[in-house]
Amino acid sequence: MIRFAVTLALLLLLPGRAMAGGTFEDIREGDRLAQNGQLAAAIDRYTWAIMDAGNAENAGLTTQVLSTVHRRRGWVYAQKGEFRMALEDLNESLRLNPRDTLALGYRIRVLERLGLHDQAWLEGREKQRVLGRLDLDRGPSGRVLTP
Repeated sequence: MIRFAVTLALLLLLPGRAMAGGTFEDIREGDRLAQNGQLAAAIDRYTWAIMDAGNAENAGLTTQVLSTVHRRRGWVYAQKGEFRMALEDLNESLRLNPRDTLALGYRIRVLERLGLHDQAWLEGREKQRVLGRLDLDRGPSGRVLTP
């Protein structure tokens, strides 16, 4: 609900913003800001990139790229200590790309910080399964049995 209100406010404030060209620029700028510790500004840039993808038919973002932007924004939220917001973004990243083991790893860390240790352990098992590292995923020959 909060995210919707922020998105609506941003859309009303800056309706003439360029879509496709600004999307990848926002992602790169978000990365730069996050690396420099400017977490709130990085979140804003990632938010613009996500909004651009939703508003422009030809924003140039594939599902994979959109998943990556949600993962990055989720991790920045986690760095700020906003674990619920981080969890929302990481869930969206995994919805878009269920095999994103980096997002799954970040999600495990966030769940642990929220005190959800049992769920984090189960997520760890899922990450191992996705990576093909569980014995249950191996056949008699030792080869990984993944879909």
